[in-house]
Amino acid sequence: MLPVLAGVLLDVTPDALTVVTTDRYRLALATVPVRAFSGRPVGVVVPAVFAARIPVADAVEVTLDGGRIVVRAGAEELAGPLVPDAFPDYRRLLPDAPGAVPVDAGFRAALAAAPTHPMRRDDGASSTSPCSCRARTASRSGTATGWR
Repeated sequence: MLPVLAGVLLDVTPDALTVVTTDRYRLALATVPVRAFSGRPVGVVVPAVFAARIPVADAVEVTLDGGRIVVRAGAEELAGPLVPDAFPDYRRLLPDAPGAVPVDAGFRAALAAAPTHPMRRDDGASSTSPCSCRARTASRSGTATGWR
């Protein structure tokens, strides 16, 4: 895996902080308003383990100093290194206008015609999926969960 994909992008502008992450196949992002801003807009990548440790608070202060980041939330302070690689340009993957993404009739028909295979989850529940592959993911507790 590319090192930058094990990171989380913090894209900071005077109006918003956008948090972006990807696993090469899926993209997740969230945006929160910025209350105060100084400096120029910047996008930095932090290790995912660092991002997971950022305290939840009403107000969080983020300071960048060279290759390091410091996050303060109330009395808590968290400091760590930045990932030196550039994050993929996620904006070009997003539709120009918010709302529904158009899907043409041919694509809908191909999805409807795709073969499905019954699958059994590890907990015994069953489902139908157009995929016959075996996929497993690790949960936060370190145990494996997923589909067979």
